[in-house]
Amino acid sequence: MKKRKILIALTALLVFTVSLTIIIGCSEKVDETQDKGIEIDSELKNIINSYIAENEAHLVRGGKAFAEHELYGTEKKDEEVYVYLWAYFKEYYLESDKLKTGGGGSYPLVIVLLKDNSESYKCVRHYSPGDGSYYVPSIEDLFPEEYHEAIFNRPDVDKLSSLVEQKARDHYNKEK
Repeated sequence: MKKRKILIALTALLVFTVSLTIIIGCSEKVDETQDKGIEIDSELKNIINSYIAENEAHLVRGGKAFAEHELYGTEKKDEEVYVYLWAYFKEYYLESDKLKTGGGGSYPLVIVLLKDNSESYKCVRHYSPGDGSYYVPSIEDLFPEEYHEAIFNRPDVDKLSSLVEQKARDHYNKEK
């Protein structure tokens, strides 16, 4: 009887240990960006932001466009790297020595990078989602499924907006 109780206790301990190991192992987050694409360092982040400002913003007031983005991830496809992100951009200009805003936008983008002759990455093209009834199907076509929930449930862009505004204030030497 005593041997049976010890055997049951050891079996329960073994089951508990294995279960705990599985739970901890499965709940640990893994950065898949490293395995699938490239790491976006600060230099490349600036290149991407400049590309967004130059290619997405429409300067309606003759000002300067500034951009920031939130990275979802990257993926290598042959020689190209696809960068999946949420972009925010806005035009700023001075009027009567006051900082004013012009046009801007915020939406998901796919930016394609390619190494140039000096082995540095450059942005070669980008894809943006369709409007209206084309939005959801285009997101599903352009972005890996793992990013869909983050795109469709985008709560706000306050952090990106603040970063862009600070860039404009720094550029024009204007305090808040």
